[in-house]
Amino acid sequence: MDVFILNPLFILVSSFVSFYILKISNSEIYFINEEVKIKHPPVISYTKYIETATWKHYKPPLTTEIEDSRRKGSKFQNVLLVIYYTILIISIFCSVNLLQIRLNNIFYLESSIKTIFSQPGSIFNQAIPGIETIHTKRKAASFVITSLASLDATWYNDKPISKDGSRWGKDGFSKSGGSTLVVMYFMENPAGEYTSKEFINFFRHNPCGYLSENSQLTEDVEVHGVTLKYSVISSRKIEGRSGEIYPLAGHTEVL
Repeated sequence: MDVFILNPLFILVSSFVSFYILKISNSEIYFINEEVKIKHPPVISYTKYIETATWKHYKPPLTTEIEDSRRKGSKFQNVLLVIYYTILIISIFCSVNLLQIRLNNIFYLESSIKTIFSQPGSIFNQAIPGIETIHTKRKAASFVITSLASLDATWYNDKPISKDGSRWGKDGFSKSGGSTLVVMYFMENPAGEYTSKEFINFFRHNPCGYLSENSQLTEDVEVHGVTLKYSVISSRKIEGRSGEIYPLAGHTEVL
């Protein structure tokens, strides 16, 4: 009974009220009942978006403008490189000058050692000062430099590698001198003690000799009429500032 009478009557009344009294359209009913799905716009490129957003004001850069921009960036990078290398060179010169002024003893010591091992003949003919005459830093430096030069200029390995036995054909790698074969010891300020008193405890033979009791000796070398004894092999070890232990085996010990 309800299906044939009440339902059709309800539909007619609701339709009359909706369409004739409230003036509701079909689309509004669909929106109320079905919740219309909003469609998203299609994805576009950045260039298309800029062109659409700016409209008449949009203008792509010309090829010449792009080249000018690249050229300006390249010039800026070159200027930065020039400034960087200029500061680097100035820093190097300032560091060298600072070493010469503040740490001149270390600077000139390194420079002298480089000269000794590269051109020992230029210092070889200088007289080695006696150890009893050393009372100043300058005299001590002269003693070390001339002793190293004499050693490096005269002591060649006794094992020739050439058939005629010439000194130029001998084993130069086993030569006593060299930047990789020398261990340098820097002692603290003697605090008023004479330098000769500090040196005398390390040498038995004037001007150079043993550094420790367990040093293994080689054949004697005579320089300027003085018999020299050097240690080229040592079993001792030294502790670095970082705490690591470095073996001294195979090094020439020079004070």
